[in-house]
Amino acid sequence: MTELNAAVKARIVLNFLTTAHKRINSMPLKELQRKYTANKGKRIRIIFKDADRAVIIQFTGGEMKLSWLNRDYDVTARLTLDTLLNVADRHIKQLDLRTNCPVLVPYTTLDAFIRGDIDTEGDASTNDIKIAIEALADHIDVLKELLKGVKRNA
Repeated sequence: MTELNAAVKARIVLNFLTTAHKRINSMPLKELQRKYTANKGKRIRIIFKDADRAVIIQFTGGEMKLSWLNRDYDVTARLTLDTLLNVADRHIKQLDLRTNCPVLVPYTTLDAFIRGDIDTEGDASTNDIKIAIEALADHIDVLKELLKGVKRNA
């Protein structure tokens, strides 16, 4: 397994976001609205800390819009690729203090907020950010394929 530098991770994130964007926007309008509910058109900047890459996501008019420009956003969420992968997997490895063995424990977007794995600043609710992150997590198979053979931290 290899460890990736920030430039390679940035390319992986770019490929992942482009594919997820195409998949999400190919969904029928009603399904998109039902699945991701409304986030009031908030512009959410997601920064992947370990890839040094940012994207602005906005659900409006039944579409997910992506922007690579780092301006005009309402809220910023910072997370790592591992955090996104763990949210998608719905669990995280944690050391059991009684047995000193790793165990899988449930892990949601809200758990990531509580643990400090997602940092936020700006004017939006936790639910707005949760919707954007879970929309990406729904297409995590693309990211996992891009990261095949890469060592994970979590």
